[in-house]
Amino acid sequence: MNTAKRVVGLVGVALGVLCAPSEASAQSSTESRPRMGLVIAGGVTLGVSYGIAVIAGVNGKQTVDRWSLLPLAGPFVAAATRKDDCKSGRTGFGAFCIEPAPILVIDGVLQVAGATLLGIGLLWRQGVVTIAPVVQPRTGTAMLALVGEL
Repeated sequence: MNTAKRVVGLVGVALGVLCAPSEASAQSSTESRPRMGLVIAGGVTLGVSYGIAVIAGVNGKQTVDRWSLLPLAGPFVAAATRKDDCKSGRTGFGAFCIEPAPILVIDGVLQVAGATLLGIGLLWRQGVVTIAPVVQPRTGTAMLALVGEL
């Protein structure tokens, strides 16, 4: 039984000499990344509002509605040059007449807001610190351990 303990002890000492850790250190670096929250919010807002404008521009009854196909400025041009449907006697939904000009302006504002958020998110980058631990083995005491810092 004593011989078995001695063998285990010698193996432990050998492993400790071969694998004992040295001084651990950490390397840090700073990276610049886009602000993903603003990029996602701006992309979704711009994409959805421009998609609605494209559907309205393709399905519009007036040739002025084709201006909606132009991103950002198109809805404003279409709203400014559009004829008044309510005064011409045409009705939109039953007895109610819904004038599309305010809806086009709202869509244009959403497109500009989405493009602004997207641009700010891509251009105004955030600094992120990354830390990589560095552990190097050394010979030394009779123990087996890893020591490191983050």
